[in-house]
Amino acid sequence: MRRRPRRSSPASRSVPDRPADSSKKEWAAGQGAARHQEAFLTPGRPRVAIGGIIRTLVRHAPSSRITSLAAVATERHDPFRVLIACLLSLRTKDETTGPASARLFVLADAPAAMLRLTPKQIEHAIFPVGFSRTKARVILGVCRDLIDRFGGRVPDDIDELLTLKGVGRKPANLVVTQGFNKLWHRLREARRRPGV
Repeated sequence: MRRRPRRSSPASRSVPDRPADSSKKEWAAGQGAARHQEAFLTPGRPRVAIGGIIRTLVRHAPSSRITSLAAVATERHDPFRVLIACLLSLRTKDETTGPASARLFVLADAPAAMLRLTPKQIEHAIFPVGFSRTKARVILGVCRDLIDRFGGRVPDDIDELLTLKGVGRKPANLVVTQGFNKLWHRLREARRRPGV
């Protein structure tokens, strides 16, 4: 069994004595600040302008890409399209989701039109998407529920969206925020506050 080396006692450490009139906190803060300054103001260390570093990073950093779901939401502010695209995007990369949802929306872009398609047609339209067979059945089930229970319209309430089979919290939140352009977390906070 290995033995740990003995720690040196506080008396043997080389720490300057604290003046009698200062408190422990003031003295410790001064010691920490002194060490911090020494680390950055040593003569051998070059000075660097942080503004230049930030400008270089901004110039060379890749620009942010818009997600395929956000592209669907900004193209047409249609909650149904956002819902279907979100269901397709689960466990799938954006590079696959965007073209797959575009191919599906060429065939049908409303719940009634989607129900006219067979599961095989939907599966072939969305094929590179992961779990395409399951997602085709889920899409048809969601469209059937939308027509039967909500008159073909996507509900704007998250609790009603959660009642649709195959729609979880993430798709429901995304439909409310992206499709209806509502800030759901602020609405939820407002409901929690007493007196509101």
